[in-house]
Amino acid sequence: MSFDETLRRLRIETGLSFQKLSERSHVDVAYLHRLETGRATRPGRNVIIRIAFGLNLNLMDTEELLLKTGHLTLVPVTKCATQRRSKAGIRDRESSDSSYVGVS
Repeated sequence: MSFDETLRRLRIETGLSFQKLSERSHVDVAYLHRLETGRATRPGRNVIIRIAFGLNLNLMDTEELLLKTGHLTLVPVTKCATQRRSKAGIRDRESSDSSYVGVS
């Protein structure tokens, strides 16, 4: 589903008109309409966040809108600490920390 389709679905699900969403998000009514009809294709990150607040979206739906327009998400993706199990079943860190040594 494209950004414009997703935005339309979310606006309709919340039961807001263009006018009401404009008032809640402080985004121009005409611009909201252009976004939903695909005539404006890449809104700025701040505009998307304001629309998300206007729609009272949860984090997951806000992230979906950001990703569909090529923006970075609100919550940075981090790498988990890389760990593995040794043959003896004790966790070893795969790092230069020599103070933590597992049994092999």
